[in-house]
Amino acid sequence: TLYGRTPEQIAGALASEPVEVIGLNCSTGPQVILEGLQQMREVTDKPLAAFANAGEPKMVEGRLLYLATPEYFAEYTKRLMQHGVRLIGGCCGTTPQHIRMMAAAIRALQPVSAPAQVLVSPRRKKKSAPARRMKLAPRGERSPLGRLLDEGAFPVSCELNPPRTPATGRILRQVRMLQAAGVNVVNLPDGPRASARMSPMALAHIIAGETGMDTILHYTCRDRNILGMQSDLLGAEALGLKNILAVTGDPPKLGDYPMATAVFDVDAIGLLRIADNLNHGLDLAGNPIPRATTFFLGAGFNPGAIDLALEVDRLHQKIEAGAEYILTQPMFDQEKLLVAIEKAGGVKVPIIAGILPLGSYRNALFFHNEVPGMSVPEPIQERMRLASEKGKEHAQAEGVAIAREALGAVREYVQGAYIMPPFGKVEMAIETAAVLPGRKDLAQVLLEVEENGGEE
Repeated sequence: TLYGRTPEQIAGALASEPVEVIGLNCSTGPQVILEGLQQMREVTDKPLAAFANAGEPKMVEGRLLYLATPEYFAEYTKRLMQHGVRLIGGCCGTTPQHIRMMAAAIRALQPVSAPAQVLVSPRRKKKSAPARRMKLAPRGERSPLGRLLDEGAFPVSCELNPPRTPATGRILRQVRMLQAAGVNVVNLPDGPRASARMSPMALAHIIAGETGMDTILHYTCRDRNILGMQSDLLGAEALGLKNILAVTGDPPKLGDYPMATAVFDVDAIGLLRIADNLNHGLDLAGNPIPRATTFFLGAGFNPGAIDLALEVDRLHQKIEAGAEYILTQPMFDQEKLLVAIEKAGGVKVPIIAGILPLGSYRNALFFHNEVPGMSVPEPIQERMRLASEKGKEHAQAEGVAIAREALGAVREYVQGAYIMPPFGKVEMAIETAAVLPGRKDLAQVLLEVEENGGEE
């Protein structure tokens, strides 16, 4: 399926549910439908249903046509019945003639009971056995970030938006400043707020080659179908990129190109299943690949979500789908973050807390009033208002102070920090992280840059 589930997994999950019939419909022709039902029969004795398309559609003289003939459908109707399928019909491309031929085939045969034995060839059965999944190496062997989390080192990440031009000089200078400050990894969003920017995958590769800095590559479901996703993920593995953050993505209507097409074949949960399967040596169709990928997979969590119960449920689904660490949205009310973590209950993967140093009073008002799920408490708004009246530098210093307080409040409950400086101001990220052991403040970083002749 689009979510990376095999027919056996789906039928097995439904076998104990109060459903009368399990089956497959649409998307493909009768041959593939039959193969899928054969796999389902391995794990369930419930009645099976089949509603196939009339083959794959073809464009003929400007018209989309389905070319599987009624006679072909009648032949597969017999095969379906012989495998115990009890509910048979047609989906896309089938015509009244298809149905008449299928009905004639059904009348010619008595329905057989669902066979007790497996009616799958040994070759097919061996291919679909659970043992085919390759063993995943420990996270510390797959990723520097994974190793830091294993060691309890409290890694710090900083978010940097990819540039809107092909030029990388500025962002590479920022990365080197963050390295000097003791920041461990850089987060690279994928078209944040539906904007058109440099590919974060290309940028991550450039950063790794130029600086050696570890990166977390955000990957959205908005811009690619599932074939493109698998191609990109295989390419990321070939480039040596290890940390992937699966995100559903903002719809285009929020960005600069509202008429752009949104794909969304899957959401973040489905993307995690696809990537997790690749990590275990399986492609989209469940076929083995000679070499598995070695991604360290992450997912997002919004502790300020309006429907927190739904957000918690999706968090657990993401972990079940393969997420190995969680990055949270920034919170200015740390109590809400702790409550959300408590409600999530027993999360067994590391949580990296989002920290956002406010740049101004206007910045605080924007997040409080215009960003769903984000709340800036009144006392913090007032602090930013008073600081902003004294000037930009005072406002930014107050924003850093508030961010440091937030970091201190959640430090013992999370396993890392994910700092999102406003407007790409890495100086604010450096000052925020400086409160943690082993990190340098901005003055130390600038001195180091000067001693290195400005190369940083």
